[in-house]
Amino acid sequence: MYRYGDLQLGDTVLVQGPGQQGLAAVLTAKEAGAACIIVTGLSRDAHRLALAKKLGADHTIDVEHENFREQVLDVTSGKGVNVVVNVTGGGKTTVADSIGVAAK
Repeated sequence: MYRYGDLQLGDTVLVQGPGQQGLAAVLTAKEAGAACIIVTGLSRDAHRLALAKKLGADHTIDVEHENFREQVLDVTSGKGVNVVVNVTGGGKTTVADSIGVAAK
């Protein structure tokens, strides 16, 4: 994963989906030196989002009850994220959402 998206020390990583792959991505990003890890999920993923925090995520976002883009841009002081790992089962807006919060 550290080679995925050319993750650099100090980067901000967005993990879309707190399943097994997403939680593994949190661990990997932490070990690779990510400065900030944000994990998104659904309301039914509350226990997985809590586990993501225990594994090293700095922020979690319930995309059903929080404004995804607003939250990510707030956490990153408007800079956006350097790397996106999308391990969702789909979703109609996940790609557009990740592009919307990508660092320029």
